[in-house]
Amino acid sequence: MLHKPLSDESSIRVAAIRFLARREYSYHELYERLKPRVQSYALLESVLLSLQEQDLISDQRFCESYVRSKVNSGQGPLKIKQALFHKGVAEVIICSVLADYSERWYDNAFRVWCKRFDHPGETPEDQARQIRFLQSRGFEFEHIQAALKQGRQQVSEE
Repeated sequence: MLHKPLSDESSIRVAAIRFLARREYSYHELYERLKPRVQSYALLESVLLSLQEQDLISDQRFCESYVRSKVNSGQGPLKIKQALFHKGVAEVIICSVLADYSERWYDNAFRVWCKRFDHPGETPEDQARQIRFLQSRGFEFEHIQAALKQGRQQVSEE
């Protein structure tokens, strides 16, 4: 479906608010979504800055929502941080939001490990496969080590 070009402030604002009504967007993400449809990039920036001043666009709120969603789906801090960089969120915002979850990474890594594996790797190849899996989910090595250790303890208690 082809969209009608957005040529004035009002039409750009309406289009931006329609996006924001569905979910939070970062400033950069919304800019990139609307850029192909506008005739004036300066006007687009002006409208988005106005929405940001009115707190309708908030990179902080977007980041909190995004991190919460990704933590609940079993992703680790490295993968989340990288995705947020690509969405144009400032590093200071990313780091502050991720810091709120610092105690959850260990439990999250173990939870993700338990969903995929029922016992720690018995051979070095099995262990390497489990480590690669958790790395691909974005966990740091210390989280991975803790998850594997907890898995070994769980198996030895059974």
